[in-house]
Amino acid sequence: MLDKDSVWGYNNGLKSMIPTLLHFAVIGYPFTLPDMIGGNAYGEWPSKELFLRWLGANIFMPSVQFSITPWDDHYDAEVDI
Repeated sequence: MLDKDSVWGYNNGLKSMIPTLLHFAVIGYPFTLPDMIGGNAYGEWPSKELFLRWLGANIFMPSVQFSITPWDDHYDAEVDI
């Protein structure tokens, strides 16, 4: 998948992850590399809730990669793995 923005919406955000994954599966790519957890954080840093929801969504996809680490100073101990 292309880089996703660190936002909730369908316009290149978290809500676009599953439709994009299903689209790639239908056209013949069963092992799609989803974007990094939390998005790219180019514009804004994802909130704690967005980061955790993104992590939850990626866990059920073929691979997991981090762009923003859970132990970063932006988050508290609740987010640490």
